[in-house]
Amino acid sequence: MNTNNTSQYTSDTNIDILYKASNNMIIDKYNININKNNLIDIIVKTVETISNDKSVLNTKTLNELNKLTLIKIREFVDLNIKKSNHQPSPAPSPKPIEPSQPSQQSLYPQQNIQQETQSSDITLIQDNDLMNKMKILEENRNAMNTLNAKGFNNNINYLHNDSDSSKANGIEDIKLLLIDLIGTKTADVTNTKETKQIAKKDLFINSINREWGFNKEINNLKLNIGIDIKNYYIEPHTILLPEYIKNDTPYIIVSFSDNYKSQNYNYIFNKNNGNWDEWININNTIDTINIVSKNWKISFYDNRNNELHLYSDDIDIIEVVKDNDNFKLKLSDTYKYHKLTPNDNILIKTNDGKNHNKKIINIENEEITISEKDITIENFINSKIAVIKDQFTINLKYYPILHY
Repeated sequence: MNTNNTSQYTSDTNIDILYKASNNMIIDKYNININKNNLIDIIVKTVETISNDKSVLNTKTLNELNKLTLIKIREFVDLNIKKSNHQPSPAPSPKPIEPSQPSQQSLYPQQNIQQETQSSDITLIQDNDLMNKMKILEENRNAMNTLNAKGFNNNINYLHNDSDSSKANGIEDIKLLLIDLIGTKTADVTNTKETKQIAKKDLFINSINREWGFNKEINNLKLNIGIDIKNYYIEPHTILLPEYIKNDTPYIIVSFSDNYKSQNYNYIFNKNNGNWDEWININNTIDTINIVSKNWKISFYDNRNNELHLYSDDIDIIEVVKDNDNFKLKLSDTYKYHKLTPNDNILIKTNDGKNHNKKIINIENEEITISEKDITIENFINSKIAVIKDQFTINLKYYPILHY
């Protein structure tokens, strides 16, 4: 770190920011007040100790130094709170700090803490309350991350302002500092409870499962999500799309919406998976889907915000010829767009409402041949075909919301 940043870290302005952040943190977590002069003394000594470590100064930004300072202060307070409550504490340092009077809590040697409440009223924050506070702070942190994504530079030091108005911005600086400090710890807790201890389950949405006999459009899929959205987090995971999509656009936009809200996610091609390509979310951290209604519409767009071109399931069977145990099917002209080849899988919806999974065994003279023993020629009247390789599949991950 350069000399200028070092002087900023030890400056009166920064000490004042650290005091306000520390004081808020201590009141919020321990429900106690520390005499201002005593707390500033603790902060100054902590800053001096950290400043003496040149390796830290040379590798940390001002923001990181401030977070490290708050962590050290929190550890100091926590250690002495435990001592004054006669609770087991970590291995003692070479010079342990003892309370100056047994009947009072003391967080600094030879000094008394001024408390607004009586000792009997002081209680450590309960686990459930702490988790609730952490969840609120994490939501604030996510909000800040959203702002960053909309144009703020993560490398900007929000705790430093070269102008004379830096003191006026102190409150916002403190908020950001606390969000960064406690929000980071919260993320670890959330990770442990929601990803390590609770297994995520899979839900697959496939466009072929819609009523494609009536709704020809593969895009803008409408469905009723079969998950209790009030009790489960839902994350969009991988998407399988027809191979030709990657030739039309470098990335795609997937929109989940209902009548009130929509959420968009950006996906890029990852790898080929047979007749389909796997697309993955661009972001390392995937936001959960927060849509109130269970009635969803899933839409795909290209990089120009035009609806992604997905073929329609509108291939009509217009003529059928029986050939021993095979059928030769003449299709409407739209089949040419689907680039059918032998061994492609198709789904035939016959006029009795049944679906038949079949494989094309031959294509000749604009006719496809399938093998079938249980369908009569009459069943092919007003029947349709859907091409399996032109469908999409979305993998959703869901897991319980932990209510504390």
